[in-house]
Amino acid sequence: MTFDEISASSSAPLQFNAFIDCYRSAQQEDGIGVKSALPFRAFAPLMADITLLEFVDNQALPYRLAGENVLERMGRDVIGKDFLDYIPPALRLESLTAHRAMCSLPCGYYMIYENEYVSGQRVKAETMTLPLKKSTSGAANFFLSYHIHHKVTGVNLHEKNAALIVGYELSTFVDIGYGLPESATHEAAPARA
Repeated sequence: MTFDEISASSSAPLQFNAFIDCYRSAQQEDGIGVKSALPFRAFAPLMADITLLEFVDNQALPYRLAGENVLERMGRDVIGKDFLDYIPPALRLESLTAHRAMCSLPCGYYMIYENEYVSGQRVKAETMTLPLKKSTSGAANFFLSYHIHHKVTGVNLHEKNAALIVGYELSTFVDIGYGLPESATHEAAPARA
C-alpha cells in the first residue's frame, strides 16, 4: 500500500493524513524520518495516540514513548516494557521480521486489528508504523506509530491483562518511496477466542 491508498481506505483519513504529513516533513534522502525534524506543533494533536518503540539488539522493542490515550487503554505504564510481550507468541517472530524490513528497505507498516484491554473491552483499531532515526547520521532503530481506535467489538471479562493484536483484518507493508518487501500483505487472521 501507499500513503494515498491508506488515506483513501482508512476509517480516520484526516488523522492519518496529519500523521503522514508530519512524517513526510521529517523524511531524509534515505526515506527515513528523523526524530528532531518532526514538526512538533503539527504533531502535538496526535501525541495522545502515538507510541515510539526502539529496536534493541535486533530482538526487543521496548516502548520509549506512549501517549496518554495509549497508557489509559493499556491500564499501566508500558514505558520500558517490550511490545512483544503484549502480542500473541505466534506473532512475535512475524513482528520482528516486519520491524527488520521497515529498517532495511525502508518501508512502513499498516494494520487493522483488534486489541483487548484491562477494561475487558475488545476494540477494533488501525495503526500505521514508520521507521525513525534519532539523528540524520544515526541508524533507523526507532518506530513511530499512530493508533486510532474505532469501536468496541466485544467484551472479555475473564482477561485481566492487555493483549495486542488478538486478531487482524489486514496487515501490510507501506511504500514510503522505496518499494515493498515480498509477501507484503496478510489478511484476516482469526481473532483469539
